[in-house]
Parts: sequence; C-alpha cells; structure tokens
Amino acid sequence: MNILFVDKRFPTYGGIAVVTKMLSEQFVKDGHRVVVATLMPKLYEGMEDLIPDGVIVIGLKTPTWNLANIKKLRSIIKDYDIDFIINQWALHFEVSFILNQARKGTKAKLISELHGAANTTKMLISQTEKVRLAKGCLSKAWEQMKLSIFHAITKFSVRYTYKICDKYVLLSKGFIPELVKYANLKEQSKLGAIGNAIGISSNGFSYDMSKKEKRILYVGRMDPYNKRVDRIVEAWENIYKKYPDWSLELVGEGPQLPYLKQYVKDKNIGNVRFHPFTKEPPTRHYEAASILLLTSDLEGFGLVIIESMQFGCVPIVYGSYIAIYDILENGKDGFITPMPYSKDKTVAYLERLIENDELRDKMARSAIEKSKEFKLDKISQEWYSILK
Repeated sequence: MNILFVDKRFPTYGGIAVVTKMLSEQFVKDGHRVVVATLMPKLYEGMEDLIPDGVIVIGLKTPTWNLANIKKLRSIIKDYDIDFIINQWALHFEVSFILNQARKGTKAKLISELHGAANTTKMLISQTEKVRLAKGCLSKAWEQMKLSIFHAITKFSVRYTYKICDKYVLLSKGFIPELVKYANLKEQSKLGAIGNAIGISSNGFSYDMSKKEKRILYVGRMDPYNKRVDRIVEAWENIYKKYPDWSLELVGEGPQLPYLKQYVKDKNIGNVRFHPFTKEPPTRHYEAASILLLTSDLEGFGLVIIESMQFGCVPIVYGSYIAIYDILENGKDGFITPMPYSKDKTVAYLERLIENDELRDKMARSAIEKSKEFKLDKISQEWYSILK
C-alpha cells in the first residue's frame, strides 16, 4: 500500500507528530510506502533526524488554502500512486477541502483522524475563559458572540469533513456519541475509533519497586491554557513539607515555564526540579519516577500516560476527556480525578500513593499489564483492518 499522511507539523516532539512518526515507521517496516506532507515545513527545520528511515517528507505552502497546495498534493497522490490519505489535522475545514480537491479523479481514499474532542479544542477553551473573565455586559456579550461563532465554525468543519471522507477515526469509542451530538451528525457508518500507540520501547526494563525513586513526574508542554501545569505545582505546594524525601520533576518547555519557575522561587517550594526537552525520549524519567501527574483541561489521548505506565509509573489524571476512561481503570492501574477539577482530590490521591507502598506496587504492576494493550504492533493491526 502507498499511504500519505497529512500533518500540521512534522517532524516535531508534539503528540500528533509522534503518532504520525510511529505509524509511518511501522508501515514502512511492514513493506509499505509512506509519504508525509507537512503544512508548516519551516517548523521542523533542524529536526530532520526525527524522520524515520524510508519515509518521504514533502513541505506544503502557507497559508493552507491556496491553489499551489492542491496542485502539489495532486502531484504527490499521482506520482506516488497513493492508496490512502490519512488526514491528521481533520478538524480544519480548509485542510479537508484541499485534500478532497486534490484526490478527485484518483483512487485515493481519505481517512480523517480527530485527535481529541471537537467541542473542547484549545481555541474553544481559551474563548470560554475570555467569556468568564469579561467585565461588563457589552464585553461579555461580545466574547460570548465570538464563542458562538467559533462553535458554529467547528461544527460546520466536522460535518463537512465527515461528508467528504471515507472514514472518520477518533481516539476513543467514547468520543463517538459526543461528536454525533455536538455536530448533529445524521449518519454514523463512517465513524470508528483507534487509540494511540506507545512510541517508546521498554525493552530491557524490569520493574522492581525497590529501584523506583520517590519522584512525582510531569512530562509535556508547559502550557497555561490546556496542560495547566500550575495545578501540579500548587498540589505539590500543599504537601512538599509533609514528604521531604519526595520530589516533583517537571520535564518540558513552553510559555508557562518562566511563570512556574518564578512561582516556585517566590513561594520557596522545596524539591522541585525542571528538566528541558531533549531529542532522546524521557525514558530515564519514566524508569525512575513512581507517580505520573497530569491535570490538563484538554487532552486527545495522553501519550505520556501509556508511555509511563509501561515503566511502572502510576498515573493520576484529571478526567477532563473521554479517552482516559479507555486507558485507566480507576483505582486499579491509576487514579482519575472527576470533573470539575479539584486540587483537594488530586492531593488526596497523591498522599494515598505516597503513604501506601503496597498499593503503589500493586497499581504499578497493573499499569504495566494495561500498557501492553497499546503496543505499536497491536495498534497498527487496527489501522490495517480499516485500510483493508
């Protein structure tokens, strides 16, 4: 098979790009030809070493909506005899439009993948916050009108993309009824669900609780709008004096990082360590840490959760998105804090795991077993069942 991925940014360290990298690498390994068309090629300059062997990467032009991109995509589809197009940026109408125009008259099937919930995008969350913070009736009415417009555009985009594609894939079966209701889809036969795969190998790792360090871990972008790492720091602030032999390890970069460092300094919060992103996977952090903490308002799937689980790291995750209930069985292989977010509940689960070695060991072993469901060979077979 000849497969074309279309991604916003590729390659980068971001979640969707990592998924594209994993799948494309596996498809090439299985004897298929893979091309990736990236809509923002300048963003990956200097990261060429992240491109898997055998994968062809072709840059498109900006803005997305232009005739040159349609012509270039049509050329790619014909030159590489593409059988399947996997659109990794399916929520944007203009991407779906140019792909549909480019494939006309060809055999290429279009698969649209939505990496999250349509009604909880970063844009919608940010605008909802602006409505909440608006002062005065006129200001609030203006922000509310913009929010309504954003919702209308998002719903239109979902309906259009669903109409023109051959298959619409979500990350969880739980997202399906939510999408149908939100976008008012009248027909559901094209909908399917495939979870993300673990992209970091745990070969050579053998779980031993005695070798685990007393570390609470966060890995990801330092983003104030959806990752909400400030919640993690504030939860740790409540308990760090009580557990002086434990530490909080924050791995990543982003716009919230300066604020977080200053907050830790101003509040004199002990045992907090910041680590930058590196080209190497954060394997050493997963191997050492005992607990993973994630308090995001917005996640599609949460790759760091399944990555950490295979190393016996017990996750505590804010249940703000449906897919987490496919990943974790609350109380068995991790903890899920309910909506709305509660710092007290997060702290309670942290203290429960910190103070109970037997429980932490039991849940770590369960997490390792559960992570096997997300191995790349299993997830790739689910993709093949759709492609075939």
